Amino acid sequence: MAWVRPVVDIMFGDFLTLTMDQMVNQAAKAHHMSGGHWKVPMVMRTTLGGTLRSAAQHSQSLHAWFSHVPGLKVVLPSTPYDAKGLLKTAIRDENPVVFFEDKMMYKLKGPGPAEDYTIPLGVADVKRVGEDITFVATSSMVQVALGAANMLEKEGISAEVVDPRTMWPLDEKTIIESAKKRPRGSDSEFREDSKLRFNPHRGPNFRYLRPMTAVTCVSPAPPSTIPKAIRGSQEAWTGAASNAFLSRFP
Repeated sequence: MAWVRPVVDIMFGDFLTLTMDQMVNQAAKAHHMSGGHWKVPMVMRTTLGGTLRSAAQHSQSLHAWFSHVPGLKVVLPSTPYDAKGLLKTAIRDENPVVFFEDKMMYKLKGPGPAEDYTIPLGVADVKRVGEDITFVATSSMVQVALGAANMLEKEGISAEVVDPRTMWPLDEKTIIESAKKRPRGSDSEFREDSKLRFNPHRGPNFRYLRPMTAVTCVSPAPPSTIPKAIRGSQEAWTGAASNAFLSRFP
């Protein structure tokens, strides 16, 4: 609105709550309420997730909250390459963008070309092609899902890993097309307008694995809220972060 493109860095995403009126009622609504005359090209760069024992006020993942606010775009990179390309796109976008980075990933290394490049928002990336099952994961859980996929491969199960990269806009088409290829693709109904409806009479096709709980700061071990790739004797996969992934963060 003032011919600038601010990038605001908020160290802990938990404290985005202090910006809610300005973000939700002002920045997200300005373009609509001005009849399309005003633009709000700004980026709120912040974090999500817990580290080891960082306590309840510094460990929340609030990206789903902002994904339900019309007018905001929400980005969750999972690799260094994606982080650079998506951040450049977010800065050049004419809308307010909330850019979430998982604190557990700051030591993750990967290719990052020096030349300028961008990655479009709303385009998912299939990180691993598979034939039997689909994992849809975002942010650090992409590395988790890849670890689980490698473990499943040893059991003869071919898993595909889909990374939406942005929660809004959401690439529903790629997610749905991946799920439709699976043997149990008929367990959910796929409408032509790319909306997914769950059919409770045919069993779940999608399972949400993270518990709804606060994070403690007193445990001497990694909190149970950070998933691990463990196969239970009587149950399906209950998480998917490999011990090798967690071991990078002493």
